[in-house]
Amino acid sequence: MKSRTILIAAILLTPGFGCRDTQPVQSQDGNLGTEERPLLPPAATAWMNPALKEGKADWQPFREPKSESQPASERAADGSGDEPGTAPDTAAPTGPEAAIRAMVDDYNELVAEQKLDDLLDFFVEAQVDAAKDSVEKRAAAMAKLVEVRQSISSKLPDEADRIAAAFKSLEAVVGPQIELSSLSVISPTEATGTTVIFKDRPTYRFVLVDQDWYIEIPAESLEGMLAALTSIAPYLDRWKGELAAGQPDATTVLADMEKAAAPALPTGGG
Repeated sequence: MKSRTILIAAILLTPGFGCRDTQPVQSQDGNLGTEERPLLPPAATAWMNPALKEGKADWQPFREPKSESQPASERAADGSGDEPGTAPDTAAPTGPEAAIRAMVDDYNELVAEQKLDDLLDFFVEAQVDAAKDSVEKRAAAMAKLVEVRQSISSKLPDEADRIAAAFKSLEAVVGPQIELSSLSVISPTEATGTTVIFKDRPTYRFVLVDQDWYIEIPAESLEGMLAALTSIAPYLDRWKGELAAGQPDATTVLADMEKAAAPALPTGGG
């Protein structure tokens, strides 16, 4: 037994026994940090992408604490974006603004389909009669404007850009559609919107009633809309007659339309 013990001890003390022929790689046998950028031990509170557990994301290198923000792609994978690996769409409206814009889109779809009676359901109850009068007058004027556009377009096919620019401004005054240029949410139950017709004050007011948003037009805005419509109605009849008679020529009529569309739209009641 004693001789066996001596033999084992001699083997263990033999130079080179149990040692590697080469040194381990640096990543396994060295401090990979530097004085300027130390390699910090993992902290229990460090952010971690949960998608790593499911194999839906790649591991990203450690960052210096408080020196870099979390990348947008990683924030999205963390559940703050629409889907893993994509940045959240910060421009998309949410809350009351999203609901109001969706309601306005539905309203404008009915305008395009000429379902005028259905438009009245979008207005507050106290304003249904006034809204009905406004919608009917503007729809009738819009029908004339469409006839004028079709007529002048057939006579001046090479002036499509000029015709489109003139009618874009005229349609903003005449048409019953709602084209918001801005929308301001005042409270969870109220918002105001401006259009190209009235740039200096809210054109529409939106109110939440029983979980549904409704349209209300301030009195002075409604008066201004009807005044603008009244002022442009004679032009529509005149242009329609002139185009039918061919006197003056279509080019002169178009110039007259551009002149009528050029001034800033009314900003007050009539």
